Amino acid sequence: MEFSAARCKWSKARSRVCRFPPTQSIEILRRAWSGPLDPRIARNEVGHSSRAVIDATRPYEWREKFPKVSGASRELKDKVAADWRGFLDQKMSGR
Repeated sequence: MEFSAARCKWSKARSRVCRFPPTQSIEILRRAWSGPLDPRIARNEVGHSSRAVIDATRPYEWREKFPKVSGASRELKDKVAADWRGFLDQKMSGR
C-alpha cells in the first residue's frame, strides 16, 4: 500500500500532514470477519472485509520528550459555561 500525505485529511496543519510514521503505524487486516451490518455485503451472505488499524499514540519510550498536554484553565471553563448557560438551557428545554 502506498501512503500519500494528501490522504491524511484529518490534519489541519499543512506542515504536519501526519503526526505518525505511516510505514510503521498502519496495519491492514485483510479478510477480517464482517458482520450483518456491513453495507458492502449482501445480508444472505457471509463475508469478509478489510480493516485499517492506525496507531497514532505517543511512543511510551518518548514520554519525557513530549510537551505537556494543554487545556483551558478552570477560570476560562467557568467563564465560558456562565456565558453560554442561558443559551444552552433554552436549547435543552426546547424553547
